[in-house]
Amino acid sequence: MTTTTERRSWSIIRFPEEGALAFAVLVWLAFFLTACAILTGRAIFGTVAGSAWESVTMLPRLFAVGTGFWLTWVYLRLHVTHGQTRQGFMRRASVYQAAFAALLAALTTLSYLIELAVYRIAGWAHGFSSRGYLFDSAAQVGPILLTYWLVYLVWTVAGALIAAAIRRRSWFGGVLSIPLGIVMIDGIEIVVGARFHTPLQIVNIEWAGSLPLALALGIGAFLVGLAATWALVRDIPFPDEAR
Repeated sequence: MTTTTERRSWSIIRFPEEGALAFAVLVWLAFFLTACAILTGRAIFGTVAGSAWESVTMLPRLFAVGTGFWLTWVYLRLHVTHGQTRQGFMRRASVYQAAFAALLAALTTLSYLIELAVYRIAGWAHGFSSRGYLFDSAAQVGPILLTYWLVYLVWTVAGALIAAAIRRRSWFGGVLSIPLGIVMIDGIEIVVGARFHTPLQIVNIEWAGSLPLALALGIGAFLVGLAATWALVRDIPFPDEAR
């Protein structure tokens, strides 16, 4: 009866707590206003060249990895100690990560469209710092949406994996999983052409974007990240866990 009730009451809007997705929109708004401030500064004190929004897209990336980290580090224990199973939480967390990444990707795409309209009105040339993206214009909604969904998806699951690794506190199943999360991030960033957003990048790599490869690597990394996270958290004991 309890399991049936939990399934019926499950809603992505209320997971991991009420208002989580609405909070993500507010955070995006702060990032967008930051890009607006940068663009205003360039217009007043310098020259407008390239995309101002692109220059701040590291911020939603960090927000994504932080959200994934918080899911495993804080919400896993909170949900389990209130009677939910680890498997149930991880199943819902995987859906939430995909939805969260889609929301961020949609907001990123909207940001590019708004920025493009402003540039056209002002007579400025709009462009990107990398030639290897899966898109070459801010008007290409589909490729931009897909690119950033894959990017945010991998960053989010990498954050969840790293948090699980740290909480696990074991060399084999824990600490060694941290480099896996970082490599996953590096991999997706390289194949979508965002060469300057790779954490471990030592040389200047610019990959000619490949949509099939990006899809395969992004979805594959997400599934690997989920499996590795589950392997780490499936038997982590919590002192105040409901029995």
